[in-house]
Order: sequence, then structure tokens, then C-alpha cells
Amino acid sequence: DCYVNYAYVVVLKNRIIGKIKYDATANGCDASDAYLNNITVQNVNGSSTYVSTTRSYAAGEYYLIGDNGTNTVSVTGLPPYFTVTPATQVFNFSTPGTTTSPDFCVVANSNVDDVEIVLIPLFNVVPGLPAFYNIWFKNNGSTTLNGQVTFQFDNTKMSFLSSSPSPNTITTNTLVFNYSNLAPFENRLINNVKFQVD
Repeated sequence: DCYVNYAYVVVLKNRIIGKIKYDATANGCDASDAYLNNITVQNVNGSSTYVSTTRSYAAGEYYLIGDNGTNTVSVTGLPPYFTVTPATQVFNFSTPGTTTSPDFCVVANSNVDDVEIVLIPLFNVVPGLPAFYNIWFKNNGSTTLNGQVTFQFDNTKMSFLSSSPSPNTITTNTLVFNYSNLAPFENRLINNVKFQVD
């Protein structure tokens, strides 16, 4: 004899929805340039700050709330060797329910090589059972890179079984994965690097 009633309250806010592109050729962002994902964007309105990130499933789109008054939107968290155009965009909202679409263009202002590599254990290591890892790597620099990811392990305690993709070189205690044409902001994953633990 119980009933559940739901009440929905719609609060009408202003919306700021835009995209960020990377100008790889330094000739101004155009239709051929790629959208950037996982880039932080913020909107500052007085004492309120709203933060969002661009999303891969929405083609590099971000979504921010805009309060009435002056809203200053900017891209944050990029290294100093990238320039964002425009640096900020300002919007004044006087009535709720307004939508605006500010886009930004990112370009490199110097040549920097910078690869970030993260080793991700997928399970706890248990003696006698397989151990699994993922290797995630990303180009945080401003140049397209070719190189190698090297994984060294203690071959007296574990032996390599498989991975996807397979290593280009396997020695007694080292796996080498070659990569090429890793563009700025691009990331890749080496899946299920599997070892048998003694």
C-alpha cells in the first residue's frame, strides 16, 4: 500500500556548448582539423566557476552552465607550448534559457617532444597465476612522434605470455613496442600484457 511520487523541477539555465580543434598545420582551424578530447574548459562568473571537459563521444564538445551576468570562458591546463585562440570568450546573459557556442583553436608555438607512459595493473599479482597489465601512452608534446615503449620485468619471477599488439622485440627480461605517427594529444593502449607468475 505504498506509492512513490516523483517531482521534477526544471531550472532553466544558460548553456555554453562548444568544441576545441587542434591546428596541426598552423594555418588556422578549419574543417580538416581534428577535435580535441579530454581538454578542460572553464566558465568564471563572479564567485562561481563551472568546469567541463571535451568528450570523445560528442566529437570534442564541451558543455558549461552560464549564469546571468558576465561569463568568461577559457581553455585551461594546456602546457605553455600551446596557444589557444581566442584566449578567452566573454558572454553576458540577461535572461535564462540562452545557448551560445564558443569554439577554440589550439596551435603549437614551439617544438616539444613529450610522451607520457602509464603502467596499469589489471589485477593483484598472485604467485602461480597470470598477471595482466595495460600500457597507456599519450603524446603530451607538440610534435608527431615515432619511438618505443620499453617494458622491463624480473624474468626470475615471471615470464611473458602475450599482449595486444604483440611486442616488436622480446628479450630475456624486456619487451619493446614500436610506435609511429603519434600525433599531439593522441593516446594509445597496449592491452592485456600477460605474464605467468612463478
